[in-house]
Amino acid sequence: MFRYKLQGLLLESDRALPTLTALGAAGKPDVEFRTGFLPGELDVEGLRRGEPAYVSPFCDSNGQALSRMWRCPTSGLYYFDFIEGFAFAVDSDGKTIWAYWPETITLQDITAFLLGRMLAFVLHLRGYVCLHASAVAVEGGAVLFAGFPGMGKSTTAAAFAERGYPILSDDVSAIRREPNGTIAVMPGVPRVCLLPDSLEFLFGAVSSERFPLLEPAGSKRLVRLDGSPGKFQTDPRPLEAIYLLEPRSDDASAPRIEAVAGADRLIRLLYNGFMNLALDKEQAAREFQMLGEIARSIRIRQLVPSSDPRKLDRLCELVVNDVRASNVSIAGPSAETLGCLER
Repeated sequence: MFRYKLQGLLLESDRALPTLTALGAAGKPDVEFRTGFLPGELDVEGLRRGEPAYVSPFCDSNGQALSRMWRCPTSGLYYFDFIEGFAFAVDSDGKTIWAYWPETITLQDITAFLLGRMLAFVLHLRGYVCLHASAVAVEGGAVLFAGFPGMGKSTTAAAFAERGYPILSDDVSAIRREPNGTIAVMPGVPRVCLLPDSLEFLFGAVSSERFPLLEPAGSKRLVRLDGSPGKFQTDPRPLEAIYLLEPRSDDASAPRIEAVAGADRLIRLLYNGFMNLALDKEQAAREFQMLGEIARSIRIRQLVPSSDPRKLDRLCELVVNDVRASNVSIAGPSAETLGCLER
């Protein structure tokens, strides 16, 4: 058995997971990962004859949904079927994950889905909130950079890590309420996944071949952080601020921070949820309540990066100064305050 600490959970796998470093952690695992089979009580054919509880809004070129999910009414098991031909099952408590895949799929492919969609779904079952965001540790707290794919979440997090602010998580940020009432962000996987153009944007003319692929057929590259002291935050940090990323701009005023109206805060958080469309009504209501509290109590801003990589230092400085500005109201900074920050 191989053990890994991921998103605040101890995961035990019956196979070594590619690109991850196993730990010698003791104690009972929070989640068990079993490969090569699905639970015997799962009636896959019977489930597939019924209507799925979830259908991915994303489709292939033929209009076929990329994934579907059913819930077994007798066992409570969740069954996820992916268009590539592999499948996952999850028990109702989020304590066991099973995976089955054909020979055309690699364990590296399966690991990528496990650490993304499936682990996020398990976290939801356990009462966490998951946002499509990368997180870094700034001033003792967690700062999230949220946005749709391609907005630069990972690039921004990596830029902070290069400047001495360790990464908490990449692409998926798990949030939970601690026993003392603090809303905290969990440490994710010690790595950041970047496209070749992002590697060049951050580090100049480097060969992407230096970094392994996230998936054999993909283009994203893995920059591992477990061997880089000071670049990965191993402990949870209280949620301090969320920055909603906009597309990179050629405008001279970029990078800049903009206010987000109170009415838009919750809506923007909901849009940046990860695997939240697969939740049932009770789970969705619980998540809505937590996100509502975050929208009311946490600093939420809109961040417009510059398309000029020479301004990455300015972007990091701008965010750090905003986090430090304890006198900024929750409704958003005034135009005068933002002007001071940009100067």
